[in-house]
Amino acid sequence: MSADLKPVAKDSIEAYKLQQMIEVESIKTRLDQDNCPQSVAVIARALIIPEKLEFNPETRKYPSPEDGLMINPFPKKKATKGKKKKGKK
Repeated sequence: MSADLKPVAKDSIEAYKLQQMIEVESIKTRLDQDNCPQSVAVIARALIIPEKLEFNPETRKYPSPEDGLMINPFPKKKATKGKKKKGKK
């Protein structure tokens, strides 16, 4: 797609997408001139924000605060119940 031919966009979202693709094409031509050819798909993945979410935030499990903590290397020993001394009879 050359910069001279700009198709007419129906709404602002399409105009924004078109502007992004023109920018991707200009970056590709610049990289080709500098002998560093790259694929348009690679440049587009690097620059353009995806339209759909890659994960569903409602089903995503977030870590709890204690998940990042280290296990205590020196835990306190539990007190054991000692045997009771027998009283004198």
